[in-house]
Amino acid sequence: MNVGDNMSVIVGLVNRRHISLLVAIKKLKPRGVYLIHSGKEYDKDDLSDIREFLNDMYPDIFVEDRRVNCYSCNEVTSTLEQIAAREKEDLVLDLSNGHPVAMAFLREASHNKYPVFIFSERDNRAVIIEKGECRDLQLKEVSFEVEDFIESGGGAVYHKSTETFDRAEIEDILSWQIGNYSKWLKINRIIKERAIFKTFGESEQETRVLADMKNIKPKDKSLILEYIYALHRFKLIKMDKHNKNNYFLNFKSMAFKHYAMTYGTWLEALAYSVIKHLDIMDDVESGVTLFWDKSDTSIVNEIDVMAVYKGRLVAVSCKDSSRYDEDTLRELEMEAATLGGSSAIKILVTTSLPSKKTIEERAAQMDIRLIIFKGDLNEFCKEFKSVFIQSQA
Repeated sequence: MNVGDNMSVIVGLVNRRHISLLVAIKKLKPRGVYLIHSGKEYDKDDLSDIREFLNDMYPDIFVEDRRVNCYSCNEVTSTLEQIAAREKEDLVLDLSNGHPVAMAFLREASHNKYPVFIFSERDNRAVIIEKGECRDLQLKEVSFEVEDFIESGGGAVYHKSTETFDRAEIEDILSWQIGNYSKWLKINRIIKERAIFKTFGESEQETRVLADMKNIKPKDKSLILEYIYALHRFKLIKMDKHNKNNYFLNFKSMAFKHYAMTYGTWLEALAYSVIKHLDIMDDVESGVTLFWDKSDTSIVNEIDVMAVYKGRLVAVSCKDSSRYDEDTLRELEMEAATLGGSSAIKILVTTSLPSKKTIEERAAQMDIRLIIFKGDLNEFCKEFKSVFIQSQA
């Protein structure tokens, strides 16, 4: 059998994450998939997720499941024999992950009979083991998107900011913020501390905002006005003066309002822009809000920037202050591991060192790269490149 040319079906084990199965499908192009599972609730949930994902992404591929006692050699072997008979022994086993006991039984049952597919996320390397030989499979044509990682793990994208950050208006105001970085830090601090911008009414969809500069120093007022004029000049708002201390800002979209009024969004846009312009990513998305509907109450997560680099997930969290702690690190680690497994690349982007020195040490222990933006865009880009170069070592 020449694996990869005329493969009939893939036989695998249900797992929480199905990146290896996705690689196998993209590379081997099977006509069907059989998934072996224990029948327990967590396996049923994962089976439902992967079935929905495959039905959406690969509607021409059939998906069938087989419930077995994963601790019974006879059941596992018998199930494999039944599938093999039905498919005229034209199958490959995906033994990259899954129930460890069932995996051992399948490997033994297939010895010198069926080819075995193995994908290593950490190495981004796939091999076929067949008749005592291990052969590499080229993965150059196998590319991933961020949503592959999310949806194959049972998540769904609710919202993302990618399209907004690609708008010329956002690129222009971001360039102004970076080009006037020292001034922007002062403006950003004043806006936060004094709550300068106030939305009219209680509607979340209200795009009219009042810039209230009453009782602030003339020098601070001058800085805020310079920012407002930039928002107006780059067409994010239409500005109207109400009196000497108040201005009406009519944002041209809710997305523009969110950008200007949500703390740290500018840093998120900067990280996204830098990663995108490195031109080495398979995919880059920003402001990804996703949910996991595993129970009656959906769990919602938001990741500032997500990307895929050489088959590995990149998760980036952005904090435009020194107020980040071990909880920040743990949250990033958990989200990255859930979506990208142990091979995920984790990056925390900030504007200053943490308040506690121990946070730097803890980040290093958790393999989280800390990148601090100090206003030098070229240096910022170099640090990102360094992360990805080192990830290949």
